[in-house]
Amino acid sequence: MAIIPQSGTPTGLLPNRLLSLWSYTDIVCPHLRLGNQFVFLHAQQQPPFKIGFPNPRSWLAYWLEGVLFVKKGSFDPQGHYPDNGCSSECYCNQQFLELETLGPLAQIEPGATVTHMEIWQLYPDLPLPENEHIMQRIVKEIGLE
Repeated sequence: MAIIPQSGTPTGLLPNRLLSLWSYTDIVCPHLRLGNQFVFLHAQQQPPFKIGFPNPRSWLAYWLEGVLFVKKGSFDPQGHYPDNGCSSECYCNQQFLELETLGPLAQIEPGATVTHMEIWQLYPDLPLPENEHIMQRIVKEIGLE
């Protein structure tokens, strides 16, 4: 199950959460659960499913058989990202689930380089985050906030 964090920054009456959905993504599928703090996605999709979003919290997670895999990337609030501003994306089908982090778009001059770094972490012996309350407790326990 993928765990996709939503922006927790209060903005009054202004929007603070955006989602990009691909044309083949069925948003009424039973494997998707939208929450106020997290989106949960079970990797049992046929047809494929893809969702993207700007990710100021800079992490995504995948829970499988008691192990939580956390992927961290960076987020530049001034950056321009592909796919309608997505710095993170999640794709799955009936065979696998993929967590993606993206860097901001930039023009690279000949001979120049760019680096995009990810940090991968594993946390064993964690319960299935069946709801937002459990996931928030896990987030605090492992220090993601």
